[in-house]
Amino acid sequence: MAISVRGLSETIHRCVLAEHSKDLRVVNLMPVHTRLRGTEPERRKCIRFRLSVPSIFRWTDESGAQQESVGRTRDLSRAGIFVVGNVVPQVGTKCSLEVHLPPLEASAYQRFQLKAEGKVLRVETKGQESGFAADGTFLLIET
Repeated sequence: MAISVRGLSETIHRCVLAEHSKDLRVVNLMPVHTRLRGTEPERRKCIRFRLSVPSIFRWTDESGAQQESVGRTRDLSRAGIFVVGNVVPQVGTKCSLEVHLPPLEASAYQRFQLKAEGKVLRVETKGQESGFAADGTFLLIET
């Protein structure tokens, strides 16, 4: 069952109840503010939330081979995501994204996923860790 992105921010906030889940880790669901005094205005259209949960991303590489990798989200919004992983697609690559959210209640069997088709906007590498930012409109899906 697909649910529209309306109300997605509220759903993300409710996921903080799932901190007790061993395989999923919610780091901080406070909005991320990146604007500093004296700098250009914030260009983002949606509020980003710091959220560390498992994600799967798929893309087609330069040779036409299908690739799949796993990572963890660093932050997300209704219109974009940053994923940290060992292998990341190149800038400009179209990819499909799947984010596995924790249950809304500690004892609930109901699980949710966010799914989107997006495009890699930038890639960051810091030491051994790589990550990428991608745009996309997410659908909330009950599994």
